[in-house]
Amino acid sequence: MNINVFVIASILMVLANPTLQADDQEIQFRSMLAENPGAVIDDSEVEFERLDDALLIEAETEGLQPGHAYTVWAIVYNSPSDCTGRCSMDDDLGNESATVLWSGVGVVADSDGEVEFEAILVEGEAAGEILFGNGLTDADNAIVQLVVRGHGPASDDPMVLADQLSLFMGGCDTNDCIDEQMVTLGEPAVLQKDRQPFVDRDPENFGTPISKSRVKVEREDDRIEITGKTRQLTPGYAYTIWAIVYNDPYACAGACDGDDSNVSGRSVFWSGIGFIANNNGRAHFETDLIEGFLPGEVRSGEGLTDASVAEVHLVIRCHGPAALDNPDLLEAQLTSFEGGCEEYGCVNVQSAMLCRLAQM
Repeated sequence: MNINVFVIASILMVLANPTLQADDQEIQFRSMLAENPGAVIDDSEVEFERLDDALLIEAETEGLQPGHAYTVWAIVYNSPSDCTGRCSMDDDLGNESATVLWSGVGVVADSDGEVEFEAILVEGEAAGEILFGNGLTDADNAIVQLVVRGHGPASDDPMVLADQLSLFMGGCDTNDCIDEQMVTLGEPAVLQKDRQPFVDRDPENFGTPISKSRVKVEREDDRIEITGKTRQLTPGYAYTIWAIVYNDPYACAGACDGDDSNVSGRSVFWSGIGFIANNNGRAHFETDLIEGFLPGEVRSGEGLTDASVAEVHLVIRCHGPAALDNPDLLEAQLTSFEGGCEEYGCVNVQSAMLCRLAQM
């Protein structure tokens, strides 16, 4: 039997992980129009910064109606933990901490349908109209959705134009007002690539990084590619790698861990990797977790269903001395959760958390 590489995915994991800081993220507006909802506005860009008691926003976007008046409205979730998973205007506007207010921005799109603007949201100091709620109250933690709202052609009447540029219903009695674009700011960012060491799960050294180990993941359209190496294994012993996948990490109560074993979209399954540690107690491996494909045993859930956002935890499980003289037992040791456990006992020896949401 070829005992080269098979991989697995993980099981029970309660590991503290330091807060990640996202690299510079390219944040862009998305369309709210019925003909292309969710489409990215290609040449748009938003920069977001948290200040003491305030949020600074600088933005530019295109695809608007030339000569039309626009306001920018802020939907603020002051306590994101109140949200049901990812904060959404569909589900979370009823939260006590949510509020909708004018950002202080009113602009007229230029002849190319482009605008640039800057806004500062300050705790307790609304720039103007508040539709509901108490405005910004927690700049350190708030998630903000900006909505670019169209008010029709900019009026020649200064009084009407002033309303079009500052009020939610400004000009709406004579023009159709339409929410055209939106962007979400301040929420944890999805990492497209991640690289981490394995850590020891032995009670005496729990959480200690395994020297010179690493596992790398990269998202593709329908899969997550995994490559790695590790050491400090027992030479000649059989191992599997198991994946714990949180397809909707926003549903976790903070960082995903063992307390989130019942969240929607969580799955535990064999990653497809099984190996025998070499004479130095080392191993190399690679595998792809593919949407809708399960290489073998599933402990719970439906496998990977959303490669674009899923968080992946890997657990290396030891199955005792490789049963080289018993092909059936050896195959079980390299592909199943309980393979060889009756004969030798099994223990989870190393783990890694990957593609965790990075805090902005």
